[in-house]
Amino acid sequence: MSLDVAAGRQTGLVYVALSSDPDGDVVVRTLDERGAIVGESQTVRAGMLPAAVAQLEAGHPRWVWDDTRRWYGALLAAGVRVERCVDLRLSHAILRNSELTAASELARARPNSWDSVPAEEVERATGDALFEFEQITGHAEEDPLEEFRMQRGAIESATDPRRIALLLAAESAGALVATEIQFAGLPWRADRHDALLASFLGPRPQPGQRPSLLSDALGRVRVALEAPELNPDSPSE
Repeated sequence: MSLDVAAGRQTGLVYVALSSDPDGDVVVRTLDERGAIVGESQTVRAGMLPAAVAQLEAGHPRWVWDDTRRWYGALLAAGVRVERCVDLRLSHAILRNSELTAASELARARPNSWDSVPAEEVERATGDALFEFEQITGHAEEDPLEEFRMQRGAIESATDPRRIALLLAAESAGALVATEIQFAGLPWRADRHDALLASFLGPRPQPGQRPSLLSDALGRVRVALEAPELNPDSPSE
């Protein structure tokens, strides 16, 4: 199935929202910055989604989905990576609790399923994996477009829109990184780890003492600040 990627080449931010329909297919909708649908919605078979995403990713959109862990893992398994996304569930938690958006409609609304964490999403540390996640199933009543519009409204009405928007972008980027680490794994060797620490800090010290290179750096800081008793481990200092 060929998708219209022209919207992805428009000037400015372009969003592409993914959601599941009752038949298990995926509805693909291009949105403007306020959440209005641009062009026609298109339905893609679940098995064809990676190819569709790869095609649209050429336009560098920001993907909008309910949960990065739910969508991105399958895309990575199919060899498809994306640059940017909006993780609605993570963003909702921030907007719900931030002082910057306390007066927004989203923050003042009654709790709903966007405020809950699906049981399948609970992290489990098992075996040799750094972290593992159960497969996530979304709530049937959730409307990602309505939630996206609510979130855009909360950002626009925030006391510092740029600051909250930057935080949300960083949170969603972190979700992509975490999913990529889960998929690819994180190679780790204790001897290499110890060697790296020694190169930056000095040999392993006795308990209660600072590594030699860290002590040398502290001495220079104390001289520069004219504070011979400075203790950088003290939060108050």
